[in-house]
Amino acid sequence: MDIQCHNFDTNRANERDWHSNGGEQFNPAKVLHKLPLPVNSEGPQSHLRNLTILFSDLSSSVDLSAQVDCFDYVGFLHVLRAMFRTSVERHRGSIARLQGDGVLAIFGHDGASKDDGYRAICCALELHEAARAITVGAEVMARAALHSGIYSGLTYLESGDLERGRFDLIGNAPNLAARLSGLADRDSIVVTEQVISPHLGDFSVANRRELQIKGWPTPIPAYVVTGRAVPDVTERHTDAGAQDPSSSWRLFGPDRFVFP
Repeated sequence: MDIQCHNFDTNRANERDWHSNGGEQFNPAKVLHKLPLPVNSEGPQSHLRNLTILFSDLSSSVDLSAQVDCFDYVGFLHVLRAMFRTSVERHRGSIARLQGDGVLAIFGHDGASKDDGYRAICCALELHEAARAITVGAEVMARAALHSGIYSGLTYLESGDLERGRFDLIGNAPNLAARLSGLADRDSIVVTEQVISPHLGDFSVANRRELQIKGWPTPIPAYVVTGRAVPDVTERHTDAGAQDPSSSWRLFGPDRFVFP
């Protein structure tokens, strides 16, 4: 069937657009000042905070999703996200947003404290341990792993929305936490010296490194955290009575997982 539109003239349509704009080409710069400010930009939920930021992401996610059935992978993501929520809340942090198979969590948004870095590192260790315990796929039984970065710095914090997540974070700190996560190897946690220095005696770490991040003017001193210095710490912060994550998160296939 041959369909023709006899009444539409492209040149005349463009001409109408030209005249409706006062005979001028559209210039975005001229209308930017008319755009409304974000709803919360000056509201009571806007703060400048010194936040400790944890960014954790799934390692080799494309390879993992290619190895297993689609429904297995969807079930795995549900467990992974529930794990993020439970662990971050246990360590008195808040999830700013979930991004696919990753999480951006903040510590200290209610007021910075000296143990923000400690709690962020403990949370990352717990997440990594729990992820290692997850098996994905009934037949392949692929193993999951995370890579994480932790950074601390001044961040402008606003209440978020459906598009931006629970919180909108503006500043270098969120970007640098994500960059550190990107530099981390599979199942590794990279923490800046600024964050871990007060707590070096609490964790096992690899040698101090100077990391050069593209676009950042100076190298960032950091450590790779490999575990706790003392296996069973039950007297500090949020760890008392916490479940052993290695026995809590197991996914064997669709509708076959143990959930705490």
